[in-house]
Formats: sequence, C-alpha cells, structure tokens
Amino acid sequence: MSNKLIIIWGSVIILLVGTIYFIGVKYEEELKYISKKNELKEVVKEYIKDNHTKLPIKITTEELEEQEYIEEIKMEDKICAADIKVSKKLIFYDYDIEFTCIKIEE
Repeated sequence: MSNKLIIIWGSVIILLVGTIYFIGVKYEEELKYISKKNELKEVVKEYIKDNHTKLPIKITTEELEEQEYIEEIKMEDKICAADIKVSKKLIFYDYDIEFTCIKIEE
C-alpha cells in the first residue's frame, strides 16, 4: 500500500472515532432520559394491563407513585415528573413522555 492510501484511511478512521466520541459526549444527558423513558413504558404497560384501561390514556408519574407502581424519579441532583400519553395507532402503541425536572436544593 502506498503512504497516501494509509494516510487517507487513517484520517477516515480518526474522523469516525472522533465523531462518535463527540456525539456520545454531547448526548450523554439525553441517554439518561431515554433509559428512564423505557422504564416508564414498561410500568405503564403493566398499569394498563392491571387496570384494563382503555386507550388513549393520560397519566402522570405522580399517579403511578401514589398507586405504588414506581418510586420517585431522581436523576443526579434533580427530581423529575413526567406526563405520559398512550395511544394506539393500528397495532402499535404510541408513548409520548414529557419530563419536567427541578434541581434539588441542599
């Protein structure tokens, strides 16, 4: 292989790794919300199944806490609440989860 080809491929690899690292650092906070959203989806599925609720439904995390489906949602130094809207489109369920977080003062 020629030196020019090695330099080109090396640059492409470094650029790709750098881009992936940048995206990971930039969206690190978003990943925490995504994992919480997935946990809430499972809890809401359980809630709907247990209560035989008809869709569409709107529920808050406060209601789920009162009925002991979940505990208080904490992320680092924040306490969060979420409004959850569940609807059914054809055969798929659509979950719209919006978080509201406030910083805990110590």
